[in-house]
Amino acid sequence: MKFNIKKELSTLTTISPSVLSKLFDKEIWCISNAVEQSLAAQDNIAEIDLDIGTLYIQVSEETIRYKFIPSPLLEKTVINTVSSGHNSLIASLETSLVNKITNTYKDFF
Repeated sequence: MKFNIKKELSTLTTISPSVLSKLFDKEIWCISNAVEQSLAAQDNIAEIDLDIGTLYIQVSEETIRYKFIPSPLLEKTVINTVSSGHNSLIASLETSLVNKITNTYKDFF
């Protein structure tokens, strides 16, 4: 099953997909810059912190290899989802909805 993170983020944040695309383009430029700087430093592996994990890009004469290591939070959240069926997105949305309803009714009383 395929998911579109940009579309999901757009829905959650109300930031338009076109604005997110521009942001993602800049992220790609930063990743490319990190690879170029690593190569200039004669290091064939760029280690890039993406906040949700670390992306390693290894450049050799014949290939470019990619490896992604999730952050502790991403790993913990995914494991929790798989093992317990807990969906962090749904839980966060439910909490937000409860808070909004509580604050709305608090004003009435």
